[in-house]
Amino acid sequence: MYIVRDIESKKILHLNPAPISQELREKDIYGDFDPATMEIGKTDGEIPDQFEINQYGFIEPQDSQEIEEIGAYEIPSDETGYQLDEPFEYLEDGEVVNASIEKVVEKGLMTTSEHCIKALNRLNKIMGHRISLEYNAGYEMKLTKNYLSWLKDGQPENDDREKDFNQMQETIDKIKEDHKELKQKIEERQVEIEKKIKTGGN
Repeated sequence: MYIVRDIESKKILHLNPAPISQELREKDIYGDFDPATMEIGKTDGEIPDQFEINQYGFIEPQDSQEIEEIGAYEIPSDETGYQLDEPFEYLEDGEVVNASIEKVVEKGLMTTSEHCIKALNRLNKIMGHRISLEYNAGYEMKLTKNYLSWLKDGQPENDDREKDFNQMQETIDKIKEDHKELKQKIEERQVEIEKKIKTGGN
């Protein structure tokens, strides 16, 4: 995954979900990239709420103490001093309402590119949790290693190593398919928001 960020304001301008193994060039990541005002970060994981981009272009999480020391971020708050976790929290009749990711999409609560990125991150966490319930990290690694051994052994027929790996992949693909439509709607919303920014709201 690649992000494009404004150097001065630290605002995320664009998200490209392509894996970093593709080694995309700047203009492939974002057609309007301007190296004078923008920077690119990359990661194979989730984007932390607060982060910096190291000298190699990788995204590194930043803890709250570091943020306070360098004063890099301004944390907004309302009159009560409570910071809403937008777009998953909103005010309704003076009460804070928690919204599921489905409700966020349904009610159109994503109004910025940052909201879309947070929604995609949360959706990835939901999918990851569902996958871990079926195959924890250790078991998933074991099946993958067994599958690689099966390939190395010449792919013998009717081998449990192949069957177990294929079954795991089918389960993972099914979970991803269950969330495909929701993910597509979030990505379409992000494109819509960025298009409005580019055209000045028209």
